[in-house]
Amino acid sequence: MLTYNQSDEICIVGAGLWGLCLAHFLKNNPNPSQTVCIYEASQRSGGVIDSIPLGDGILETGPNGFLDSNPATINLCKEIGLGEELVRASSSAARSRFLYLRGQLHKLPSSFIGMAFSPVLSFSAKLRILKEYWQTRRLIPEDESIADFFRAHFGDEIANTLANAFVTGIWGGDAEQLSLPSCFPAWRQIEQETGSLLRGIRARRIAKIKTARQNGDPLPSLPTMWSLKNGLGELIKTLEKKLGPHLQRGAKVNSIELRQFGDNRKWLVHLDNGSPPRQFSRLILACPAHEQAKLLKPIHPKLASELEGITSSPIAVVGMLFSETQLTESPIKADGFGYLTPERDGRPILGVQWCSSIFPGIRAPKGRHLWRALVGGPKHGNLLGLDDDRLLRVVLDELKSVGNWKITPEIVKIIRWKNAIPQYALGHSVKVNVIQQYAKELPGLTIGGSCMKGVAINVCVEQAGLLAQNIIQDRL
Repeated sequence: MLTYNQSDEICIVGAGLWGLCLAHFLKNNPNPSQTVCIYEASQRSGGVIDSIPLGDGILETGPNGFLDSNPATINLCKEIGLGEELVRASSSAARSRFLYLRGQLHKLPSSFIGMAFSPVLSFSAKLRILKEYWQTRRLIPEDESIADFFRAHFGDEIANTLANAFVTGIWGGDAEQLSLPSCFPAWRQIEQETGSLLRGIRARRIAKIKTARQNGDPLPSLPTMWSLKNGLGELIKTLEKKLGPHLQRGAKVNSIELRQFGDNRKWLVHLDNGSPPRQFSRLILACPAHEQAKLLKPIHPKLASELEGITSSPIAVVGMLFSETQLTESPIKADGFGYLTPERDGRPILGVQWCSSIFPGIRAPKGRHLWRALVGGPKHGNLLGLDDDRLLRVVLDELKSVGNWKITPEIVKIIRWKNAIPQYALGHSVKVNVIQQYAKELPGLTIGGSCMKGVAINVCVEQAGLLAQNIIQDRL
């Protein structure tokens, strides 16, 4: 017979980065009556984040790093003892990013103003960039696609090329379908403040410089990518060690139920290993949206239906290690971050990252290159169904076509993520509000994870920290 447990036990389902960070922050809370347990269905934590050997190199299976424009991840690394392991991307990676457009690779400027002098754009598109600086406030719609936002500010050409490629690189999705206020809320805020995106960005930078000078701090620089010496997988492994027995891997939650115990309602969590159900006062779902929907469907079908509407982009990561001598025939020096292709062009590769150039001497030894191609997305998700040999051939043929890179990799590793990146489609903010309202009908339930607000590493860390503070202070 189940008995009522007086302690404030918290259950987190899903040990991706968001769930791990939340468990870490809660575990270190000052309230001894709160204990935390985190269940992960697979035998490894971290979701898409992992760092695996590729010969004598290191391949990231998910994000390549994080920016220092938000200090959340850097602060976390320092807190858990990884401060000395932080590594900064090379300066050439920040300066040298390319776009494959109209059958040619074009080096991209590092700023919007720089675009006005780039050969990528026509004269009329460059003129539109300069005119945007003086743009007045428009009637801002409640929601709009990222492509429409760029059309309103910079015109069709930029929306169809640069914006499309930018969204491909970050979200692996379609700029025509993704919501601007949900994916890039800071841009919407800037627009509301000044009307012009360029004028607003400049005003913020001037304000930061002024504050830095008043405080005697170093002047702010452009955002830089960071990682860890042995890859982002070290962040996951360290969080796992910090959590110890609070984390249970290979523990798939089979079902959940809300049960009344006298004057209190508790969550019963059933694992598929047949162990007795365990009761919790709080249940936090941090697994992918479709998994949350499965658990909630018997309890709250409407809530489950809303979660089912949050889709994810399929991505295959094709890692390749090869000798630098194989690039001698190409006229294009692969020194920098890599290149992107606009998703609307329908090419099989979304982009290629030159990982050994981004973090030289760290991701691959001297004399070797480690590249990774990102394949799939909304239009080419079917490519994930190809066997390894055929998928590799698609990548190698594309590299030959784009840069005359005739590569025969020494070692190849292919990782397929069926649900790689949640897609914040038009109407996502309304959906999130509906989900949160429905969740309030189930006492002690919180819907979380990257399917709600923010897929970037910094945002996951930051959002998990905010939720932990609210729970510790009992504001939820």
